[in-house]
Amino acid sequence: MDDVQLKPSSFNAPLSTQKAECLIDLFGLPDSASVLDVGCGRGELLLRVMKRYGAVGTGVDPDAGELAFARQRAIDRGLAGRLTLVEAKAEDIAWEDGAYDVALCVGAVHAFGDYLDTAKRLASLVKPGGLILLGDLFWRAEPPAEYLGIIGDGWPPFDLNLNSLGTVGESAGLMLMYAVAASQDEWDHFEGAFATWRIRKSMAEPLEADKQAGLSRARRWYGGYLKWGRDCMGFGYFIYQVPVGSASCLRVDYLK
Repeated sequence: MDDVQLKPSSFNAPLSTQKAECLIDLFGLPDSASVLDVGCGRGELLLRVMKRYGAVGTGVDPDAGELAFARQRAIDRGLAGRLTLVEAKAEDIAWEDGAYDVALCVGAVHAFGDYLDTAKRLASLVKPGGLILLGDLFWRAEPPAEYLGIIGDGWPPFDLNLNSLGTVGESAGLMLMYAVAASQDEWDHFEGAFATWRIRKSMAEPLEADKQAGLSRARRWYGGYLKWGRDCMGFGYFIYQVPVGSASCLRVDYLK
């Protein structure tokens, strides 16, 4: 079986099927809507939106292996005729402004820079009145230095939380309509499933040195999550609306 097929978590994020369906319910898209997914990976969220609303979908991702899996998944579900997959970095594409009814970007908000940059760019790609779903990491509490030593660099600032991250999108001129955080169960399953995959992948290594190195990395990462990560890591899902005409959004500190 291909390596990408062995990976857990269809959404590549701490997101349960139930919560994904609840998010999709909120879209309320018209028939034959046009949907963009930036950083679509295996395409599970995009395909579910397409199936629910009879939508036409475009998925963008630089990983050929992930896109191959998404393509086969679309064929299996009878959606291939309405799906376009583009192997590229989002920043390298000549986009058509105002072409989509909804844009998705979950776990890939670095696509155009940072969260604010991506919110601004997606706002230009979505029709007035259309929707944007962004999903990104935030911190529930400041992570210990020991944990940062395990997970490395490139993580969001410590002052971001569900509230402040939600209002960042409003800085891009968007109206925040809905925000929800991944549950502890979703996080535990996500990290535990990946630990299982990494351990099994390491055990299959033909060379003993590679096997032991892989097991050490997997156990260190998962051990760090259990000791520190589950108490300080958060992941938020935010639905924004692109204003219509001269309508402007009022920035609100929602969670005071």
